Amino acid sequence: KYTWSEDGKQFVIHNVQIDDEDEYGVKIENELGEATSKAKLGCLVPPSISPASVDDHVAKRGDELEFIFEIDGRPEVDVVWQKNQKDLKPNENPNCIIDKDLEKRAYSLKILKADADDQAKYTVIAKNKAGKAEVSINVIVKAELQFTKPLVDMATVVGQPVTFSCECFGLPKPTVTWFLNNDVELKSTAKYKIEAKHPVHTLTLNKPDLIDVGSYRAVATNGEQTVESTATLVVQVKPKLEGKPVDCSPIIGEPARIQCKFSGTAPFTVVWLKNNEPLELPNENIEVIDEVETGIQALSFKVTDISDKGSYTVQVSNKVGQTEGKMTLAPKEIKPTILTDLEGQTVKKGEQLELIIVADGKPRPQCKWTLNNNDLKLVDDQVESIMDEDGKTYRLRIRSTQPEHIGEYSATLSNGGGSVKSKKVKVTIEKAPEFSDSDRVKTVKIIQGDDCLLSNPIDAYPVPKLSWTRSDGKVLSDKDGYVSGYDTDKNAAILSIKQVQKTVHEDDYICHAQNEFGTADVTTKLLVLIRPTITRPLADTQSSEFERFIVEVEVEGFPSPVATWIRDETEEITSSNKQFTIEQTDNTYRLIFNETQIDQTGTYGIKLKNEVGEVESQMKLTITERPIEISKPLEDQRGIEKDSVTFECVFTKPVPMIKWYKNGILLDEPRFMHIGEANQRYFKLEIKNLNLDDSGEFECVYDENTRSKANLIVGELPIDFEKPLSNQQLTEYDTLKLECIVTKPGKEVKWYKDGDLIDEKSDARVRIEIDEKTHRLIIENMSPNDEGNYDAMTIDRKSSAFVGVK
Repeated sequence: KYTWSEDGKQFVIHNVQIDDEDEYGVKIENELGEATSKAKLGCLVPPSISPASVDDHVAKRGDELEFIFEIDGRPEVDVVWQKNQKDLKPNENPNCIIDKDLEKRAYSLKILKADADDQAKYTVIAKNKAGKAEVSINVIVKAELQFTKPLVDMATVVGQPVTFSCECFGLPKPTVTWFLNNDVELKSTAKYKIEAKHPVHTLTLNKPDLIDVGSYRAVATNGEQTVESTATLVVQVKPKLEGKPVDCSPIIGEPARIQCKFSGTAPFTVVWLKNNEPLELPNENIEVIDEVETGIQALSFKVTDISDKGSYTVQVSNKVGQTEGKMTLAPKEIKPTILTDLEGQTVKKGEQLELIIVADGKPRPQCKWTLNNNDLKLVDDQVESIMDEDGKTYRLRIRSTQPEHIGEYSATLSNGGGSVKSKKVKVTIEKAPEFSDSDRVKTVKIIQGDDCLLSNPIDAYPVPKLSWTRSDGKVLSDKDGYVSGYDTDKNAAILSIKQVQKTVHEDDYICHAQNEFGTADVTTKLLVLIRPTITRPLADTQSSEFERFIVEVEVEGFPSPVATWIRDETEEITSSNKQFTIEQTDNTYRLIFNETQIDQTGTYGIKLKNEVGEVESQMKLTITERPIEISKPLEDQRGIEKDSVTFECVFTKPVPMIKWYKNGILLDEPRFMHIGEANQRYFKLEIKNLNLDDSGEFECVYDENTRSKANLIVGELPIDFEKPLSNQQLTEYDTLKLECIVTKPGKEVKWYKDGDLIDEKSDARVRIEIDEKTHRLIIENMSPNDEGNYDAMTIDRKSSAFVGVK
């Protein structure tokens, strides 16, 4: 690594690396002394680029390209990017971004959207004191060859220049060749001028003639693709009006034809106007005629009408020009003539009347009707003038004939040709009486003491004679306080009753009507309403707290009034208020205080309202405080083991808290459940799963003077078998083991065989065992004589099993 030169004056470092950078010193000495010198060694690294070479890059137009190189060298390198040997400056082209990451020693060139201008040779060059390095990339951009703006059909007039234009784009850039009628290639001449300014290509025809009509084609190729676009050239002659337009003056109702003749190059675009407004064509009456060979443009009217009169314009155009012709259509009118005149009629009142007149004329005449020499007013769906589809029949239709429609009628028919009048005819009417409400019973409500007027609309002509009866059939008269009559303004039968009373006048009233054409009846039910009246009002009173208290008021009225209870004049008491219960029985209304409270002291009132009146009553209620006492004392209880019992104690008012005692000792076992919270009146003591030790005296105590006692007696449950005996089958000399479990420990169980008591003292084989609630009978060396029914018996229960011995 390190050597000296032969003369010893040079220190040589072989294969210098960056790690060799440092400060080096030399010391020279002899017998006369010494000398030193120092120098620093720096290591230079020529630039290196990775990758060292890149293949040509082919991209599509619009692609994003990015080239990244890792560049190293000492000292720090300067990096320059070139495009076709010209330096690229950062931020000069927004589509070309130059970037670097010094930490990673990465240098990049990004092209956001590749286009034709981006096709070039790109070079990255790195330099420092130690040398230079560079790498080049050939970027080739390609794009699909296409016509971005194809040829369009053209039309021109003879001698007027015309230019075909298209835009074609592709990479590599294309060349465009022009053809006529698919086979004749066109070159630039005095006749044809061909120009190209990428991407626009044009072909201009100077002084075109009819022989130039045909299909023109542009063919683009770039060595990789070929595309083409085709358009048609039309050389035309402008339309021209030939001769004079043909007008027409037909009689209304007859056919007609108006027309103009045009020359020029077809096809024509034709637009018809009437009085300078577009005409909707074709339609049912007008036929449009277009004679291509003769150039005639015409309108044929099947039947002319006065509405067809006007000035008609036909506008004719082709691709190179426009002209127009004007015609007049003037239909002639014929004065009306009456073919069938009016006839007089008599109809029933309310039925439909129809007068008919038949007349002819062109155009169809308008009909005007008169009544008693005055113009008749027409009303939709009531009085209508109707023209039939036959064009000759006219009708005057009155849907419901009334007296005001009686009189002389006539009709006047007129059109542009003149007018004619009909003869005058008379119309009369008749009508049997008919009440508008005869199919049902009408109810009239009246307040007791008021005057009443019963009114029943009636339809009749002439006016009928009227009479009234009640449900008993008696005819009413002025002597009885009834006044009857006929209201001519309202066409109604009326009956007047003074100062109506419910007990006197409430009834069914029947009106009878009669004229020379018939009779009719109608019934009216008179319902007398009574304003609310309080017969027993509210009165001031008082009550003690925590009581059920009832406030009552008695009221008369019809219909039964609706009550609203009010507290302190503003607060409405509703049925949803849990403090109160609201009741009504017949004429009695009640407000029940479910449990009175001191804060319920105040003013209470009731408002009673029906459809004819309103009344109210008020009272003052004072709630007084009561002492704490026991309102419901404890009661003695009886129970059986494992049952539950509950002691209940109720106080006259809420108390802060109470205590429960048994035989004078405060209860605190969890098995004794205290029910009731502070500041309540109701307290319970629930004892679950009773046992015999629970018997005793229980006491509920509020204070020394307020307490209640009761006794609990707990009865013993019968002893039962939790596990009964089971049948067994043994072999001789086996040992029998019968076992049962009872519900209580330490209770006596006796054993029997076939009804005889088993005594272990009389038989050495027999042994009886007791373990808490478990009882066993053991017999050794069983023999067939031991076979039988065995019983285990408590005081009042028995369990049995059969034991067989073979």
